[in-house]
Parts: sequence; C-alpha cells; structure tokens
Amino acid sequence: MVNASTKQQDEEVLGTFEQYPIKLAWAITVHKSQGLTFSKAIIDVGSAFAPGQVYVALSRLRSLDGLILRTRIDPSVVSSDRDVVAFTNRGFEQEPLPQQLKASQREYLKLLLSGTFDFSDMLRKVEYTQKDHPETAQFEDESMKTALKLFQEKLRSEEENTQKYRGQLIRLLHEGKRDELLVRIEKGGAYYGDMLQAQMKGLFQHMAQAEMLSKTKEYTNALKEIDGMLMKKVATIAKVGYLTTCILSGEEVKKQEDLEKGLAAKRAAMVGEVRAWAEENRPKTSGKSGRKRKTGEKKAPTRREGQYLRGHLCLAEGRPHAGRDRRQAPDGEEHHRRPFRARHSGGRSGDRWPDARGRARPHCRLDAREQGPRAQRRPRPLRRPFQLRAIEDGAGLGEARGH
Repeated sequence: MVNASTKQQDEEVLGTFEQYPIKLAWAITVHKSQGLTFSKAIIDVGSAFAPGQVYVALSRLRSLDGLILRTRIDPSVVSSDRDVVAFTNRGFEQEPLPQQLKASQREYLKLLLSGTFDFSDMLRKVEYTQKDHPETAQFEDESMKTALKLFQEKLRSEEENTQKYRGQLIRLLHEGKRDELLVRIEKGGAYYGDMLQAQMKGLFQHMAQAEMLSKTKEYTNALKEIDGMLMKKVATIAKVGYLTTCILSGEEVKKQEDLEKGLAAKRAAMVGEVRAWAEENRPKTSGKSGRKRKTGEKKAPTRREGQYLRGHLCLAEGRPHAGRDRRQAPDGEEHHRRPFRARHSGGRSGDRWPDARGRARPHCRLDAREQGPRAQRRPRPLRRPFQLRAIEDGAGLGEARGH
C-alpha cells in the first residue's frame, strides 16, 4: 500500500515458505543402460547373473563421485564370457599375420595352378553338347560330323599329360624351387596355349559352317558356350606365369592390358581367316539343313498337300471327304451322307454336309483355334472349282492341283 506522508509503497509480509532441493530420477535395467552416460546413479548389481553385467553397470558413470552402491558386489557375480576369453587366448596362440598371409598365398597359388591346367570342365561341356544334339551325326558333310568329336578326343588325349604336369608344379611349389617352377610354367603355358589356339580355330570353322545351315541355332549356341570357356582358359594360361611371379615375390598384381589386347587382336584375325575359309569351303549338303535322310525315306507331304490329296481321291470315288462323315447303317453296311447345295451368307454357293443332328454345315476349313476330337471329325476344305472340274474330266492329279 502507498504511504500518504512519504508517497512510497510499503511492503507487508503475508507469509513465508522453504524449498527443498528435489530432482526427478528413474530406474533402468543394466541391459537397457548400455550406451548411456550418467553423472550420478544408484547401482544395485549384488545379484548380477550375466557375464560382463557388473562392468556395464559401473562404466555408465563419468566419475566415482556420482557412484552409489545400494548392495555389496560379491566377487562370485563378476564373470567373463567364455567365447571372449577363448578369442583372447587364440590371439596369443596364432601365428603372426605375415606368416598367415604367406601360407594363404601359397594355398591360392596351388589352386590356381591346378585349375588353370585342368580341362575336365570343358570336356564335360563337349560331352553334354554331343548328348543334347544327336542330330549332328546326320550331317552329310563328314568334316562337320566329326569336328566336335575330334575336339573331344584331343582333350581326352591330354588328360594324362596334364595330370602329371599339375603334379610337377605342385611338387616344385612345396619344395620352394621358384626358378624351376617358373620355367616349367612358361614351357607348359606355351605348349597348352598353342594347342588350345589350334582347337579354337577348328571350333570357329565348325561354327561358321553350322551357321550356314538351317535348324542349327541351338547347336551353334552350345558351340559358342564352348568357345567362351576355351577363350577364358587361353587367357588364364597366358597370365598364370605373371601371377605366380607376383605372388612369390610379394609384388602387386597389375592389369596386363598389353596381353589382353594381344589376345583380342589374335582372336579377331582368326575370326577373319575363318570367315574367308568358310566362304570357300561351304558344307557339302543336298538340303538346307545339311542332314541326310534315311534310306528309303520320302519327303512327307505338307498339311495342305495332304488335304488336297484326300479331297481329290474322295471326289473321284464319289464319297465324302476322307471318309470322315461315315456312319453305320442298320444292316451293318456303310453309307454316306449326301451333300446338298446351299447358299452361303455372302451369296456364294458351296457344298454343305449334314451333321449328326441333320443340320447343314459348310464344307470349309477348320479354324486353327478349334481343337479336340470334335474338330477332327469335321471335313476338310475343297478349294478352287477348277480342281473339281479337272478331276471330273479325268485329268491327272498333278494337273488337278494346278501344276
């Protein structure tokens, strides 16, 4: 209130209070507190049950000043994980990393040498191709008939040599005879590289001739897969000497662009030679497919030729088309339904044959979508009126067909 004499505001105490320092807190499990940091905490781990649980609880605080233990920690509840202990012990028992790296490099080099000079996967692919395409035995050209077989025989003839050669390389690697090993790899790589290049050229020639024939797409695709395996094997043999030198010397393996360009140029030149050779040595065949027919085998007539032939014979004998509209008479003899003249919807006239219920149906060709026994019972078409007149006049079948 305002004092009238001094014109100032006088304060009047109506009451007082005291504030206690209370701060909010909460409880949390040890597992859920992982990753958190506290300034103060009351910890109760007297009954810890998991390995490392006591360490996780105590390490949540920034300093010991804010640590309050609610219960005494018994030494029996402090334990370590067995897997962690075993991992730590192995760290002292294992060999140094440089020695492990050297042993792993030798193991990789062993697998590299064994796989590079192993042609069993390529031989299996050739055998599968021959099994999946038995029609190759029917080629009229003898060189095409035996091309893949000769390639297979060549790979089989080298099986024993390659097995002995791989054994020599592995033995020299284990004995640590580096110089002798590199010399053997160089000589073996040159021999097998030239051998596979020659086989690749023969395979190119066979593919070029097969592509000139019809119905050989799947077979040529299989040959291209063999060619891919062969090309990859040639490139691996060309690089194995360089890789072995780098691994044994501890040098960095770099990309050999010059070697890859050289192989690509050699392959391109080979393809050009084979194309020119194929133009001069076309397959000796009597047909487009290049396959010979069996003795006494005649060319099967096409579907349209068969329809014309059946129709002509039926009309010449005065019976329905191919005898399909026959039914059994009560006396056991066959008789035919007679056609009657009817007018089509477009103003054209034609023969119609009654069906089983006596309804007229046009003597026309079946639609390609009609299938099943019912579709097979329907008559085939008769085309071109001049063909019917030619038969009635006694003309030959070739003349009736318009030839």
